[in-house]
Amino acid sequence: MKFNRIAGYLSQTDIARQLIRCRLMMSLGRKHEAQRGLVDLFEQLRPNATHRAGADARRRDRILGDAAEWLADSYAAESQIDRGVAFFRRMLKKNPGCNASYRGLSRLIFPGDDYIQILKALHEKIQPKFYVEIGVAKGDTLSCVTPSTDVAGVDPRPQVERRISSKIAIFPETSDAFFAAYEKRPQFVDRKIDMAFIDGMHHFEQVLRDFINVEKRATSEGLIVIHDCIPFDEVNSGRDDSATHWVGDVWKALGVLLDHRPDLDIKIIGAPPSGLVLVSRLAPDLRILEQQFLSLVDAYLPLRFADWVRKYAPRIRIIPSRAAEVARVLAGAS
Repeated sequence: MKFNRIAGYLSQTDIARQLIRCRLMMSLGRKHEAQRGLVDLFEQLRPNATHRAGADARRRDRILGDAAEWLADSYAAESQIDRGVAFFRRMLKKNPGCNASYRGLSRLIFPGDDYIQILKALHEKIQPKFYVEIGVAKGDTLSCVTPSTDVAGVDPRPQVERRISSKIAIFPETSDAFFAAYEKRPQFVDRKIDMAFIDGMHHFEQVLRDFINVEKRATSEGLIVIHDCIPFDEVNSGRDDSATHWVGDVWKALGVLLDHRPDLDIKIIGAPPSGLVLVSRLAPDLRILEQQFLSLVDAYLPLRFADWVRKYAPRIRIIPSRAAEVARVLAGAS
């Protein structure tokens, strides 16, 4: 746990004293006391106290998130994962949208390698000739690409500050604009996509449209990876992007694939913070989703988190997130 942040937040006396005490208890080996102290801290948080605007609130949120992750780790170390999950879910009901509670919950539900580690392992295994990434943000996932891969990164507001390879081209536009111009660009004439990562706008209809656009330009042996597919509650699975731990309603696009494309090979990796969907056995010439797009949007847009819990969560099997076992996962092993 990153308790080194405490020194900078001593002005926040309501949490600093308890966190320092918990740190002392841990250093003395009194882990149960420290755990109880952290539980008390979260129990005492006022509703909506952790997601106010401003730099000070963000710093407070980060340190509480670190505390939540340590508390989650303490539950896991004692084989009390169910108890920990129940605690953080209770905290979310008490304080909806609390980022720290999401971080603790994610730590328990997705205990393995994070999604960037899994992406890196996928690149190393597949060695795609051409890779498309929708939603590059600061370029963290672009760092997973191998030197031999040609890359098209698509983002209307890219924030890439790091140095990137000359083989990586950034297109500062929406994915719809990118694909509308795809065949008109000389570098993409007859260029098939070997691997793609969809992590752009977290509205399900956009994710579904991105999937359709990628698949029709992919090789049949290609792989499409979709981020943020496992929701935690009504708040983080909604369409309001102001939520601090927002995954959006991407899960509805997964629902469409499960319901209407049984021909696809769909594997779900429990990669923190919110899962990865690996889709293979692609059918670039199949137009079912494209032809039914508007009716699918009408049918799935009204779905709520309760529909995920009732209809889709029981149908999926989450594969533990272990980068070292990516090859076995791709080969179909569990």
